Amino acid sequence: MAQRGEMKMRRVKGWRIKELREEWGMSRKELASQAGIIASHIGKIERGETEWIKTRTLSGFAAALGVSRKEIAHTSPLTDVERWADANDVSISWTYELAEDGRIEGAYRDEEGWWHIEPNAGILGPTDKSRARWRERWGRYQRRRLQRHDGMGAMEGNRGSAEGS
Repeated sequence: MAQRGEMKMRRVKGWRIKELREEWGMSRKELASQAGIIASHIGKIERGETEWIKTRTLSGFAAALGVSRKEIAHTSPLTDVERWADANDVSISWTYELAEDGRIEGAYRDEEGWWHIEPNAGILGPTDKSRARWRERWGRYQRRRLQRHDGMGAMEGNRGSAEGS
């Protein structure tokens, strides 16, 4: 049962939404207005850049396009990674990172390279690999921060010399 404030997400067939919108002769702006979302978001959904949408947005699309929610939502079963990410309230990309770092109990790749994770698998503590990745990311962050700081100092120096002339 959903908790108060919890959002339910559904995977959507963006190509089907585009197909139906064009059949109805609707612009993205018109569909956005009727579905209650931003027009640029519709473009991302239709191109497949965004696959997961809120259930209420799915309902808005279905009503605006005159179809059932099932017609525009994926009905294929979730992958192990999607199911585990959903159960643990983490993103799919973060799930892959945890699996790569060996931090999901019993996660493994099959011969074809697909990850398999039991739905009740737990998150393990940090590993040497995950610590090394964290240190690498932290170092990149620090270098970018220093570069930005150095760049701003150079800009201020230029402004100061222009004002002094």
